[in-house]
Amino acid sequence: MTTTSTNELTNGTNGRWLGQRRIFRHHAPAVEDINPEPGVVVFHTVSTAVADWAGVRGELVRCVGEGEVSYEARINGTEDHCGLSDVAAYSIDKIAALAKVTNDLRYEWEQITGRHKGVTWSVF
Repeated sequence: MTTTSTNELTNGTNGRWLGQRRIFRHHAPAVEDINPEPGVVVFHTVSTAVADWAGVRGELVRCVGEGEVSYEARINGTEDHCGLSDVAAYSIDKIAALAKVTNDLRYEWEQITGRHKGVTWSVF
């Protein structure tokens, strides 16, 4: 997982924060502008969700291959395990943080894929 620190998430430079929600929308090239080599998949983090009070961070990653686009949500995972990790919460705050980040990533995924008609995902 390409984890970015909160300090690297700078408004205007790399994308923008959505108000107080602690969701950062990254600048990423349009799918039409990505021409991967045969057999190669190009990954871009398109959104990062943060629950700083509990150290929980998640990313919505776009995967572009030969004529195919897919998404995956990674929450505090590692690349060795495809971005997945076991979830262990030892406090109400930690489980609340996991729920917040998971819900934020779901919200962004729905926006990007156009699940809700009339809603457009945009970095600007």
